[in-house]
Amino acid sequence: MQTTLIESKINGKKVKGQGHLQPEANNWIGIFEVAPDLLDGDSKGWKSKVVDYEGIFTCEEKGTVGKGRGKIIHVRLEKSTTKVVINIEGIEPPKLENKSLEDSLQIGYNENLSYL
Repeated sequence: MQTTLIESKINGKKVKGQGHLQPEANNWIGIFEVAPDLLDGDSKGWKSKVVDYEGIFTCEEKGTVGKGRGKIIHVRLEKSTTKVVINIEGIEPPKLENKSLEDSLQIGYNENLSYL
């Protein structure tokens, strides 16, 4: 499935992707396409680094803007481009502009994701 990547920020630098709110096991997750100079050092060493995210958080069809801290849990180099794809897991609840989204979270993982 082809999706449009939304522009957000990680550590103040523009990236493409968004956060997805989760109940229970983790506070939020996100998949982002980033430049190879997002963090210091080789991107292969970014795993477990903590970053600051600012941008869209979604839950099903709803979304809001917010900020959160997360840990990089996976790094993948795109073969056809110079981009790097990272997966982030929130390490604390995000600060959301629209607090009502937190009340609509479901327990099931897939029930909160409209797409990835």
